[in-house]
Amino acid sequence: MGGLFITGTDTDAGKTLVGAAIARIFADAGETPGVMKPVASGVETPPGHDAEWLMAGARVRHPHDLVCPYHFRAPLSPHLAARREGESIRPAGMLGAYSKLAAHYDPMIVEGAGGWYAPMARGYFMAHLAQDLRLPVLIVAANRLGCVNHVLLTIESIRALRLTAAGVILNGGDPDDEAVRTNPETLMEMTDCPLVGVLPRLPQMACEETIARAAELLRADVLAWWEDLRGDGGAA
Repeated sequence: MGGLFITGTDTDAGKTLVGAAIARIFADAGETPGVMKPVASGVETPPGHDAEWLMAGARVRHPHDLVCPYHFRAPLSPHLAARREGESIRPAGMLGAYSKLAAHYDPMIVEGAGGWYAPMARGYFMAHLAQDLRLPVLIVAANRLGCVNHVLLTIESIRALRLTAAGVILNGGDPDDEAVRTNPETLMEMTDCPLVGVLPRLPQMACEETIARAAELLRADVLAWWEDLRGDGGAA
């Protein structure tokens, strides 16, 4: 399969933490994961916060121009952030960087920016990058009221592009909120896309501590899911 494309139901859904935790789980299991954040906005120092967390999770250091080939200062949608700096995001640049990393690392973990249809250029969205990479898609959703709708719409769109909706991880949320408590059960009733895990809201900690804790909480579920996914070839 080559790896995973991690998308979110929205910006700040928790993709980076989940991606870093999965990279750590794979590394601890003896695999050699590579990580990539093809485009990031709101970045002051390359390769940016998200890419640094992913590399910390995988315990690797990739060249900045490979791990995050497009990075922009403005905290805007990628196409607007690029336009503000007089640049354009080219699919070939992201795919070329991916190919160079994938030649040395397996599996590859690619974290998208924003949600599934975050625009990068006219007519080219985050979904199209996942399609070009031909990777199964893991959905990270902020666990709150409304997330079931967002997850189901994302699954439908992934499958409409003939990609594998590989699984869902719910992230965070107030444990006293009835929607947060019932979202996992509701999702399992409403879709056959696997619910890989539920990551509770974590306390404020340093990067390494946060990644380690998230990996610990998700490890057993992720490893079992990953084995199943590899066994069936990532079929949708």
